[in-house]
Amino acid sequence: MKQVSMFWVAAGIVLAYSLCFGAEFSPELEFELEQAKSDEFVSAIVILESPIDIRTLDFRLHEEKGRPGPSQSRSA
Repeated sequence: MKQVSMFWVAAGIVLAYSLCFGAEFSPELEFELEQAKSDEFVSAIVILESPIDIRTLDFRLHEEKGRPGPSQSRSA
């Protein structure tokens, strides 16, 4: 369970960074992500060009949790 939550934190960091600055994935990583099952753990090293405030990002991700995203319908 701890691996799953760490995955989502890492995925959130990568997503937030990529939305702001763009991201580059190696072809090998793209292949691994495409081949991975939904419950499978994929390991990767993320190198950021500039430092980010992890605490602020973590707080914002927790704050956003539960809110519908742009692709989700806001009507029930």
